[in-house]
Amino acid sequence: MTNLNCSSYHVELILPSQRGHLPKSGANCLAPLPEMLTTTRAFCALSLLLIGTCFVSADIRLPKIFSDNMVLQRDAAVRIWGTADPGEELTISLGESNCPATADEEGRWSAELAPPETGGPYKLSVEGTESSVVFSEVYVGEVWVCVGESNMQRSLNQSLEFPDDAAREVWMQEIDNANIRLFTVPENVIDEPTADFTEAVSWQKCRGKDVGDFSAVAYFFALALQKNETLKEVPIGLINVTLGGSTAEAWASRDALSAVDSLQPMMEFWNDNPDKRSAARPSSSYNGMLAPLVRFGIRGVIWYQGETNVGRGQQYREILTALISDWRAKFQLGDFPFYLVQLNPYRYTDWDPKSLPEIWDAQTDVLKLPNTEMVGTSDIGDPEQLYPRNKEIIGQRLAGLALSGTYGIPDLISSGPRYESMEVIPETKRIRVQFSNSAGLKQQGDQLTGFTICGKDGEFVPGNAAIENGAVVVWSDEISEPSHVRYLWQDASSATLFNGAGLPATPFRTDQFKLLSEGRHF
Repeated sequence: MTNLNCSSYHVELILPSQRGHLPKSGANCLAPLPEMLTTTRAFCALSLLLIGTCFVSADIRLPKIFSDNMVLQRDAAVRIWGTADPGEELTISLGESNCPATADEEGRWSAELAPPETGGPYKLSVEGTESSVVFSEVYVGEVWVCVGESNMQRSLNQSLEFPDDAAREVWMQEIDNANIRLFTVPENVIDEPTADFTEAVSWQKCRGKDVGDFSAVAYFFALALQKNETLKEVPIGLINVTLGGSTAEAWASRDALSAVDSLQPMMEFWNDNPDKRSAARPSSSYNGMLAPLVRFGIRGVIWYQGETNVGRGQQYREILTALISDWRAKFQLGDFPFYLVQLNPYRYTDWDPKSLPEIWDAQTDVLKLPNTEMVGTSDIGDPEQLYPRNKEIIGQRLAGLALSGTYGIPDLISSGPRYESMEVIPETKRIRVQFSNSAGLKQQGDQLTGFTICGKDGEFVPGNAAIENGAVVVWSDEISEPSHVRYLWQDASSATLFNGAGLPATPFRTDQFKLLSEGRHF
């Protein structure tokens, strides 16, 4: 058998004299997947010098998400798929597991393998009658998809401050964690879903020369996971799917958006503007960057997006709700974890100061979906900076959600105080607000600020606030019959209310008054 390197994997050519009977079944073979995706039939031309020069073309192809150094999701069936010559019989092997597959009349094939034990390294091979594809340094562990726009995209190089380039270089070179593997999806916005990525990319080990341009939030998320004893020796795979300036609707499939009546004016607007091809166009990022992943096994998603949707808070909740439900249906992995990052305070000068809070409100509302949570950022950064540099604390807070909600680490407080209920106290002209996740409720600074209160006329004024018996009471001398309370309902507001774990309270409103963004579609 002759091994030849080809892009991110290598091809083993089985010469006629070496060809034998390939195994037809495997003890660890699971039922083939019910759906098939057409993979791009990219080819690799190889020259062999045997007696003379022989030109050979590899027939077996797998999507680019498969490469050396990859991480496959543990504790779940491992889905493998690709193309070969129509009717070709294949044997897929991973560690000690193997399974047969036969390419259909269009050359498509798929299989499911029982996962090996956590760790590695393993080899993944697909053997045919004339050639085989083999991936080395394959590990089995936890795979997370990291999605969003610029704040998720911002790299370590862009997020960390150093006194000079030499200090930066020294810090980067000290990063050497082969138990974290990185995969960056090429940027691609297109009109129809594609089955594979546009460029030949590959998984990389987490080392200084490679990680500097990788998502800082994603890196610190994985690092914090591995600092917990439960995941200390577990390989972590990070799939970076980010595009600066991308809207939420760009990450949603056309199926998801078309199923929501209130989103049709937005869809019609873009249908009437077919020449606009950008990161704002509905489904464009999903089609080129997310669709090729929906058959790959993952543990969950971390999501940091929304800046480009500011001004359309009412619509954002509809888009994000549809997106999460649709992704879960397409990945066919049940209600996998979906963890959001609350947008950080920032003065959006093109919008009313209440526009960002409407996005915060939408993000909180989405948490009604199962297995969905959010980290607070109202204490992070500078309202004059759209991109807070302290991505480490965001990654750590996301890891806290995962450790608590996904990996079952007990007694871990991973969320800040969140509005639960309110009660008007007529005799004192105050409103008492109760919170979940409120153990050790405390204020930061000399005063508890950021609260506003209104009467029946719905006109909010700044409110006084104090912590009493594990709740917050709010009042104003201007309001004799209080009705509702809001907290951090200005885009540049900073948190003053925290729980005992030092996590900030989520911005909230107790009312259901009409939003500024109602009726705004694009």
